[in-house]
Amino acid sequence: MDYLILRIYRYAIQEDLITYSAIAGLSDSKINKAVHQMHEKPGFSWTLESLAEETGMSRARFSEYFKSKVGISPIQYLTDLRISLGMKKMKENQPIKTIAKDLGYNSASAFARAFYLKINLSSTEWVKLNSNQY
Repeated sequence: MDYLILRIYRYAIQEDLITYSAIAGLSDSKINKAVHQMHEKPGFSWTLESLAEETGMSRARFSEYFKSKVGISPIQYLTDLRISLGMKKMKENQPIKTIAKDLGYNSASAFARAFYLKINLSSTEWVKLNSNQY
């Protein structure tokens, strides 16, 4: 089944049926390295400039091109990735302070603010709502 899904995605990308997605970003040779680096090192203090350097593009060109392929800005993509990884770590009962540090936030409160802005729930509320999904 996994192979079939992979083939469908590959076909959809080749035929330009998928215009915005992380998969489209990974399949694009111009931004693949930046997307890959964000996934490899989500806790690194990435900036628009450092991500653009990964692609050999200017900041403005990279930002525009990334958004045209993925559908959101590079920094928003990074934030979404970090929050998603944070959710996984919270389900594993890791402390927020550790999660924040691992994901590149200066403090637990910085992670908590980013989490709330994205999810519209505090991390504590989110954990309570998701704790009985095992």
